[in-house]
Parts: sequence; C-alpha cells; structure tokens
Amino acid sequence: MIDSLQVHVLVLSTDATIRQSVGGPAFSASGVRVEFVPTAAGLTDALTPATGAVIIDEAAEPAYLSLIRRARRSNPGLDAIIIGGPKSEA
Repeated sequence: MIDSLQVHVLVLSTDATIRQSVGGPAFSASGVRVEFVPTAAGLTDALTPATGAVIIDEAAEPAYLSLIRRARRSNPGLDAIIIGGPKSEA
C-alpha cells in the first residue's frame, strides 16, 4: 500500500460523476490522497512536492494545456490526465 502522504492527486472537475469516481474506493484503497479543487488557480495553489498527478476535466478548464505547463514549472515530473475532449459529430 502507498503511504497516503507520498502520493497526492489534484482533481479539477465540477462534474458530479467524475468527482464521485475519483473520490471513490479505487483511489482511497490504494492510499492516494485525492484533493478536489474548484478552479485552475486553485489547482496551481494546491500543488505540493508530493503532488504526483493532476486530473483535469476539459469542461472545467478548456485551456488545460497551458495549465499543465504552468503546473510543471514547479513540479517537472507531474503526470496529467485529461478527461473529456472533442465529441464525435457522427
């Protein structure tokens, strides 16, 4: 089991389903500390040396690429997971 102080994941999403999934048992059972942030500014403010990844809902932050670049200035090894994206027109 991972020490909960070792891995910190920040989640930027206002979608209730995403928040429930990420805050659910899969993450908590692995010992990951999940923190939800309401805005892009909140995400950059919440970054710590223990932050290993950010999960960004594209609907909550369409400019996610620039947000990831800003976040990686202080945490170069930061992983980023983007949820959402262009919807198929078909």
